[in-house]
Amino acid sequence: MTPFGKKQKIELLPGYPKEETFRERLRRAWTDYPHRSEVRLTALAALVGILSGLGAVTFTYFLEFLWDSFYSDPRSGWRKISIFLIVPPIGGFIVGNMTEKLAREARGHGVPEVMESLTLHGGRMRLRVSLVKSIASGITIGTGGSAGREGPFAQIGAGIGSAIGQLLNLNDEEMRLLTTCGLSSGIAATFNAPLGGALFGFEIMLGVLEPIAIIPIILSSVIATGVMSHFFGVNPMFDLPVFKFTQPSQLILFFLLGVIGGILASGWVKGFYFIEGLFDRLEIPMEFKPAIGGLGISLIAIAGAPEVMGTSFDTMEDIVEKRLSLLVLGGLLLAKALGTASTIGSGGSGGVFSPSLFLGGAMGAMFGIFMKNIGWIPSSDVGMFALVGMGTVFGGAAKAPITTSVILFEMTGEYSLLPLLLAANIISYTITMLILEEGDIYTLKLHKRGVRIKRGHLVDVLNEIIVKEHMATPVETLPASMPIEKAVEIFMEKKHTGYPIVNKEGELVGMVTLWDIHNIFHDPSINPKTVTLGDVFLSEVVTALPDETMNQALEKMFKYKVGRLPVVTLKNPKKPIGIITRKNIIRAHELALLNREKWAKVIQDRHVPKKHRKTKN
Repeated sequence: MTPFGKKQKIELLPGYPKEETFRERLRRAWTDYPHRSEVRLTALAALVGILSGLGAVTFTYFLEFLWDSFYSDPRSGWRKISIFLIVPPIGGFIVGNMTEKLAREARGHGVPEVMESLTLHGGRMRLRVSLVKSIASGITIGTGGSAGREGPFAQIGAGIGSAIGQLLNLNDEEMRLLTTCGLSSGIAATFNAPLGGALFGFEIMLGVLEPIAIIPIILSSVIATGVMSHFFGVNPMFDLPVFKFTQPSQLILFFLLGVIGGILASGWVKGFYFIEGLFDRLEIPMEFKPAIGGLGISLIAIAGAPEVMGTSFDTMEDIVEKRLSLLVLGGLLLAKALGTASTIGSGGSGGVFSPSLFLGGAMGAMFGIFMKNIGWIPSSDVGMFALVGMGTVFGGAAKAPITTSVILFEMTGEYSLLPLLLAANIISYTITMLILEEGDIYTLKLHKRGVRIKRGHLVDVLNEIIVKEHMATPVETLPASMPIEKAVEIFMEKKHTGYPIVNKEGELVGMVTLWDIHNIFHDPSINPKTVTLGDVFLSEVVTALPDETMNQALEKMFKYKVGRLPVVTLKNPKKPIGIITRKNIIRAHELALLNREKWAKVIQDRHVPKKHRKTKN
């Protein structure tokens, strides 16, 4: 203002910078800020946590509505049996039609599909998948199917994170991070375990503790847990008694429990995919398979084990609180395994985390009761063994001992149990690593499709292809007593370029190739009619084992400068059971890559709108 009260306009000289407004200064500060990308991702992770938590709340209300509609009223007699017999198959039929027509990725337990999306398509998923998954899982579990709610929670959250990333056109790295944030927040909301949910994303999905991902994933998990707690309270998932570990001498029993848990986890994974394979081979329309799975759970309930229907959270509390006998626990363990495999393996929708906890809890309680009966532990400690047993089965089945230990610790809040959980889960993990070399309960589903994943990353296919899968059988051999002239005739007739040489007992004594025959046949000092293969080509033979990888076989070929390897067993290292050549390895590699590309194309067609898909001119 001038002394006369009138605002005076100041003319700036040419080239003199104009005065910035506050909005312009703020925009320039943000543009020049070196960590704006990290801040943006953290803010988006918070948004993902909020929406994932709200999605989990909505799903929970939907699930409770369906369950209360069918099973809340106490019924008895034929009316109860008719409900058990009718409702689960109808629910399965609805789910089968829904997933077949709207989103096939919504079948099963959800996490493998998120892994597939992260690995093959940079975390891009269709939002429709999350919507269909939530409805299909709600119907599956709400009508009595045996499954966990963590699978749908995880896929709902992952779908939300992916949708936000696609809306903002983020790059692949940022997309993968937001999708993982959504999945972790879903797991966290399920078990009221924010740290466990975050570790789930690191240990199972990403496979590595990436510094840029730590804050966003933890933040989204904490926020989703807070949203869930706002609606359902901050109480732990289970209302468990307080357990305190006070006898270090019992540690050896928890090591033994880990061994048994690892064996059970391995059997559970193999059994689950065996039953899923039976449904896959069933030659009926896909829409009807979940109905058959629903009928399976109906028969289990009618046979006397309705406790395995749904999420079975109440029954898990009974297990830990020592309310069930040894015989009942054994029956429920078998019924839950069959019911879950029937529900999810048939194409129903739901998670395998909670059922795995159920199996582990039943096993741990049985172990604790046995130890109590022989006088090794007091009765009050049985529930502690049940709780630790929960972790051993999922920790082994998913090969995620740290995540499982932390989740169970957060569910109980008892710090003294954490060393026991870690010890037993790591032992279980070690056992399953020895038995389940090919994968875990999540990645095995992808391995069946030709998508080889280890902790969130595609692996070299030659390290995943086993020699016995592509070796040539039966083995054509030449006897050591055969004259070279006769061998030439066989080479010309069969068109092979090499043969193992065997003695009278059929044992390996050498190798001969077409190049070797060519050199010997033109040697004037050798009479091909009288000189035999055994006279010239006896030598130590480089061999391969049937369970070795193609990469190992290829390394032997390069090291010893050979083009083929007879395949033998450790039991009989001189008896060839097959032969592997460079041509076999190249063909196996091509087939694996083609299979991987096929599934990558499937994912692209699922996730990318038609108008954006690449087409050939």
